[in-house]
Amino acid sequence: MKHKVLENAVRDLKEKKNNSKDRYMKPLNVDLLERITQRLIEFSDNCDECTNFITDLTDLLNDIIYKQEPLDKKDFMRFQSKLKVITQHMEKEHNLLPDGHYISMYLPLGISFGLIFGLILFDNISMGLPLGVAFGLIIGSSMDADAKKKGKTI
Repeated sequence: MKHKVLENAVRDLKEKKNNSKDRYMKPLNVDLLERITQRLIEFSDNCDECTNFITDLTDLLNDIIYKQEPLDKKDFMRFQSKLKVITQHMEKEHNLLPDGHYISMYLPLGISFGLIFGLILFDNISMGLPLGVAFGLIIGSSMDADAKKKGKTI
């Protein structure tokens, strides 16, 4: 029953976001919220904390949806911090990764190695930069795709 209430709240928030000109409504990450909702429902049978998150998130979404005046920064920050807490729980307890995790790891690593190899091989740092970016993106995106295929992403 809680699952349906949460799913309806997410749907209503998405609808309100699409119809709203509210300054703080537009940047709400509803796509991440939908993925988190699916994962919470999936894990709620075995994890009491996920069940509590369903209740907390439903209450928060209903507060946002049924608020008469426009959202303020405090509401936006409450929403973002709740998503962050849930995401951290899923990373630690359920071994899930945020979307783009490996790209954010391997892109700076590729840039660093590209700069070093550019300096050593080409005697020019700027020649290695595009190679490092390319390798970082290729490795990171392939690992992200693999994690997504295995169902390890939020």
